[in-house]
Amino acid sequence: MPNTDRLTDSQREAIDTLTAAPQYAGASKLRIFMQLPAKHKAAYFREHFLVPCIAAVIVIALCTFVIVRIVSPRERPALYAAVVDSSLPLGEAAKLEQSTEHELGADVIVDDYFDTTKDGISKLQTMISSEQIDVVIAPPTVFKELASYGYFSNLHEALPATEYGQLHAYTQDFRGFDDSHR
Repeated sequence: MPNTDRLTDSQREAIDTLTAAPQYAGASKLRIFMQLPAKHKAAYFREHFLVPCIAAVIVIALCTFVIVRIVSPRERPALYAAVVDSSLPLGEAAKLEQSTEHELGADVIVDDYFDTTKDGISKLQTMISSEQIDVVIAPPTVFKELASYGYFSNLHEALPATEYGQLHAYTQDFRGFDDSHR
């Protein structure tokens, strides 16, 4: 009777094959990729390198965008005018913007969305305090309120004497808000 406890030669070869160290054991993914046959490279790349490569491209693009925005901030317009509570008739803001841009030869913004019944007063106060607005076109009551907070420059000090003399008839003096008693 033949001994059934012994392995055949084909079984020994199968066991040797299964227990042998993998062909690429200990090699880096890049080294394995370089040694693979061309027909297997695409699948290996998708499985091991695609997500990290896409993530790297996104991170580089975001960093580049942030650096460009920091290095070259947006240029401020030559004049920013705020029109409060529809002080100009409908469509006049666009005409005023175009004519002023043509006259100055520079970028001008005439923003007519400052509605004090909605969020316009907070937007206006924020932009004035951060010195983004150059001119305010407003009804007298709103202008007086803003002037009482001390938001505006004194034209007598800001303009040359000849220009102030021409505009003096149209100006009004306001006392700024005084909180020295606190």
